[in-house]
Amino acid sequence: MSRAAWVGLLLLGAAAGLVVFLATRGLPEALVKEVATARESLSATQAAFDAELAAIERTVAEDSTYLAGQPEVAAAREALSAGKAEAAAELQRVATCADPMLERDRHGEGDALLVCLTVAREAQQLAKTKLAGARAGVDLLVDYKKNFSKYKAQAAEAGRELAGQSDPATLYALLAAKAGDCTDAESKLTNRIDQWAQRATSIDLEIAQFRVMAEQTPVDYAAAGRTATGLQAAVASVKAERARLTTDIDTLGQTRDRVLIDMQMSGGNPQHRYRDLVDGVAQDSAWTTVSLAEYTAHADQLGMTIRAKPECVPESEALTNAAPPGYHYMGNPRYGQWANRSGSNVWEFYGKYSLLRDVWFGSNAYRPVTRVVYDDYRTSASSRRAWYGSNREYGSSGSETRRRYATSTYVARQAAAAASAAKSRTYSNSNYRSTGSSGSSGSSSGGYKTSSYRSGSSGSSSSRSGSYRSSSYRSSSRSGGGK
Repeated sequence: MSRAAWVGLLLLGAAAGLVVFLATRGLPEALVKEVATARESLSATQAAFDAELAAIERTVAEDSTYLAGQPEVAAAREALSAGKAEAAAELQRVATCADPMLERDRHGEGDALLVCLTVAREAQQLAKTKLAGARAGVDLLVDYKKNFSKYKAQAAEAGRELAGQSDPATLYALLAAKAGDCTDAESKLTNRIDQWAQRATSIDLEIAQFRVMAEQTPVDYAAAGRTATGLQAAVASVKAERARLTTDIDTLGQTRDRVLIDMQMSGGNPQHRYRDLVDGVAQDSAWTTVSLAEYTAHADQLGMTIRAKPECVPESEALTNAAPPGYHYMGNPRYGQWANRSGSNVWEFYGKYSLLRDVWFGSNAYRPVTRVVYDDYRTSASSRRAWYGSNREYGSSGSETRRRYATSTYVARQAAAAASAAKSRTYSNSNYRSTGSSGSSGSSSGGYKTSSYRSGSSGSSSSRSGSYRSSSYRSSSRSGGGK
C-alpha cells in the first residue's frame, strides 16, 4: 500500500474516532447538577403550597363564623391546590424529559436538556408568584374586621373628594367656551361629560350604601370592606377622568406638537430634549430623564414629531405615530387642500397656517408633498408605525436630520465617530500598520465603535450598538423650528 493510502486511512480513522468521541462523551456536569436542583426546588414548592394551605386553614379556624364561607377563602384554597398540582406535574415532566438523556449521558443532547430545564425554571417562577399572592384575599378579609375604622375613614375621605369632583356644570361651561367650530369633538366631549357625571353619581350612591352598612348590627365586615376598598379606586378614576376632560376641553382649539430634538445617555441615564409647539410658538426643554424603554422606542426618531394634536382633536387622542413635522396635518381639510400642479396632485396649506408650515418645514422651505408620498405616510400611520420618509431621509440617521440638526451633540458625535473610524481604517491600511511596527491592533470594525457614545467618554452607556448618539440642539429656547 502506498504512503498516501496509509495517510488516508489514518486520517479516516482519526475522523471516525472524533465522531465517536463527540457522540459518546457525557453531558455537561453543570446541566446535570441543575437537573437535580430543579427537582429539589419543585419538590420544595409542593411542600410550600401545602404549608400555605395549612396556614390559611388555621386562620379560618380562628374565626370560622366570619371567614369560612367567604369567596376569597375558597379562591385561596383553589389556587393553592392548583399550584401544588402544577408543581407536581412539572416535576413529572422534568423526569420524563430529562431522565432518558441523563441515562444516555451524551454530550450532543446538552441543548435538548437545557430546553427542558428552561421550561422548568419558568414553571418554578410562575409557581412562586402564585404562592406569594394566594393568601392576599384572606389577609384582606381579616384586615376588614380587625381595622374596620380605617376603612370607614377611607370611605369618608372618598366622599369628601367626590363632593369636589362630581359637579359637571363647570365642565359644560368650559366646553361651551372652548368648542368653537369643533362640532364633532364637542359632541364626543359632551357624551364623555355625561358618562363621567353618571359614574360620579353612582359612586356617590355607593358611599351612601357604605354608611348604612357601617352602622348595621352586626356589621358585614367583608361586604363593607370590599365596598370601601372599591370606593378608593373608583373616586381616583373619576378624578383622573375629570383632569383629562379639563385638559382636552381647554386645549381643544390648539395645535400642540412635541418634536424630539436631542437625546443622550448621561451617566447611564437616558435623556431627551423636546421642542414643544403650541400654535406655532416653540419652547425647547432642558434635558429630561426618560425611561430606558421610552429612550429605546424613540432611538431612531431624532428631529421627528413624536406627538401631534391638531385643532379639534382632544389631547388624550393626540397622534403618536412618529413622522416628520407637519405630516400629521396633511390630508386634514382644516389645514389645506389637494391641488393639481403641473399634473401632480400635491398638498397645499392654507395661508393662515403659513406660520405653522414654516415652523414645521423651515421658513419658505416647504415643497408641496405629492399624493403618492402622502399615501406612503398614511399607510404607516394607519398601522401606527413611524414614517421616516420615502427615502428614509428623516429620523436619527436621515440626511434631512443631519442637515437640520448638524450642530447638535447627537449628530456632531455621530459625525466625529464616523471620522474617527475612517481615520482608523486609513491607518490600518498604512504600511506602518501593516508591518506591525507599532505593536498595536487593527481598528475596531464598524463605523461607530470608536465613538464617544459607545466608549462612554461622557459617562454614557448604551444598550444599542451605534444607533443612539447624544445631542444638544443649539437653538434659542423659543424658536420657530429646527433648521
